[in-house]
This record gives sequence, C-alpha cells and structure tokens, in this order.
Amino acid sequence: MRPTAWIAAQVQTLQHLSGDRVTLGVGIGGFPGSPFWRAVGAPLQGRGRRADEALRALPGLIRGEATMVGEDEVTLGPP
Repeated sequence: MRPTAWIAAQVQTLQHLSGDRVTLGVGIGGFPGSPFWRAVGAPLQGRGRRADEALRALPGLIRGEATMVGEDEVTLGPP
C-alpha cells in the first residue's frame, strides 16, 4: 500500500532515532474481502508480488545505496 522509498525513509529515521535497534516486521495481512482493503483502495491481487519487490529493494534503500524501485533508480540520503 505504501511506496517502497517512503517506507525505507521511515525505517532510516527509526534506525537513527533508536540507535540502530529497529527490527522490521512485514506482512501482507488481511483476508479477501476485508473492509480494510476496500477502504484504502488496495487491490487484492498481487499483494505478495508487490511485497516481494519491496523487500528486495528495502535493504539497499535503507543503506543509502542506489537501488532499482520499479523502473527507477533511487538513492535516499545516507542513514
């Protein structure tokens, strides 16, 4: 539901503020037909694939490395 680079920037901030003590937990959650998914306008199909793509990109983004996010190369500021 959230852009991968946005998540990475939030994790970078939490890592900094916590003294590198963040453990990130990720899930695609919910059940088909859940009112939550309808309320946020998120498609049910492809959640696993999108989560896998985000999980591949997050480590590099969090480290401040040039990382492919979709078709774009993105570099966030160093942590």
